[in-house]
Amino acid sequence: MNPRTESSAELIGGWLDLQAGLPNREELVLPVLSGSMAPCLPVGGSVRVLASSWRQCRAGDIVVFRKAAKVVAHRCLWRLRITRRCWLFQKGDCDTFGHLIDGRQVVGVVTEAWDADGVVTYRRAAGPIPRRELRRHRVRELRARLLIGPRALKRLAKRAVQRVLER
Repeated sequence: MNPRTESSAELIGGWLDLQAGLPNREELVLPVLSGSMAPCLPVGGSVRVLASSWRQCRAGDIVVFRKAAKVVAHRCLWRLRITRRCWLFQKGDCDTFGHLIDGRQVVGVVTEAWDADGVVTYRRAAGPIPRRELRRHRVRELRARLLIGPRALKRLAKRAVQRVLER
């Protein structure tokens, strides 16, 4: 059974509601257009989004937030309180690095995802997020920051020195 029952007009209306930050429905279904969260959210599949603020987000949840003219769904790895504001550290499962976003950018939480054939690929946990899964995502991010990042900087520096020497 494919849960994609909303028409194109309803999908566009839901997307516009999320963009405005004023969701007028509790849940809506949106298509997955990029592979930054594959295989959890496969391209061509759909997600069910529960309209909510950062207060309902937990570390490990897949949050939906506004980024320029797009609506993005990435995993929240940490919730941070800095200077009386909430920041979420988010990262796509296939992305190398994550980024901080302001909690006010959050417009919802993904409760369920399925691929183009209707096979469920993700369900939000009703209770606490399993620590092992959350730790796995956090370790990947730290590894990328500590190992991959410096290597890339070293390569850039080496290329810059070579260019200077060639002149």
